[in-house]
Amino acid sequence: SNFITMDSLYWLKAQLIRFGHVDKLKLEGMKEERKAVIGGGLSVLIAMMELFEIERLEVTPGALRHGVLFRSDALHKLTDQDLTRLAETGLATVCDLRGRHEAAASPSRLPPGARAVPLPIEPRIGASLRDLLANGAATRAETTRLLGVAYLNYATEQLPVYRQLFDLILEDERRPLLFHCSAGKDRTGLGAALILTALGVSREDILADYVATDRFWRRDHPLPEEAPEEAKQAILDTHPALLAAALDAAVAPFRSEAGLLADGLGLTPARLASFRAALLD
Repeated sequence: SNFITMDSLYWLKAQLIRFGHVDKLKLEGMKEERKAVIGGGLSVLIAMMELFEIERLEVTPGALRHGVLFRSDALHKLTDQDLTRLAETGLATVCDLRGRHEAAASPSRLPPGARAVPLPIEPRIGASLRDLLANGAATRAETTRLLGVAYLNYATEQLPVYRQLFDLILEDERRPLLFHCSAGKDRTGLGAALILTALGVSREDILADYVATDRFWRRDHPLPEEAPEEAKQAILDTHPALLAAALDAAVAPFRSEAGLLADGLGLTPARLASFRAALLD
């Protein structure tokens, strides 16, 4: 299906509309304020590195309902003004995918009425990655290999956590819902990819949506000064091949995407219909 999220829309526009099916998109129908505040992976909130509203424009029937799902990086740097603006979304639930130590070290700031739900996915390669960067000789290839290990862990060992995220999305009173990790790119990116898979989005468009993070994510996460630039860049970049491999690994035990959705993520046919009804117009 021709699924275009806000962030991938701007990425595609920047790529001179490389996919033929988006040439009918009507950008003139969007208010300038909306483009600046919610679109394109640009910061909705001043202190945030990204707050992507997961939605698509009118490309095919069944557009994602406005203001239902959001993704972001960590929320600990939000200002009072940011919180006011976030409250205007009517946010009900914030799912925190950060590990327990990460969450304790940088507690989230939440708007009134939003309930925090910890869904910890521990960064298992954290120590290995720190050691690699600290020795000053890390290469892009070595760093990318470690990230690949992490992605595979998220997609297999941590799949039950994503199942909990799907359970929460299915509860009417939990929406609008925001999910995030520390950077909003890897653990959160896989979560978004699984959601898009459940909505019937093609793998090509899922990867395009993920790659959009490269263009609109502010790269100001602290990294060791002694780490080589190529290793730092590997951490900050998106890696569509790693995400594709992670999605394949998630599917493998269940033999098909339908099996992953039903048995891995708990979306039986009835629940899948409810999931789509909750998110699609």
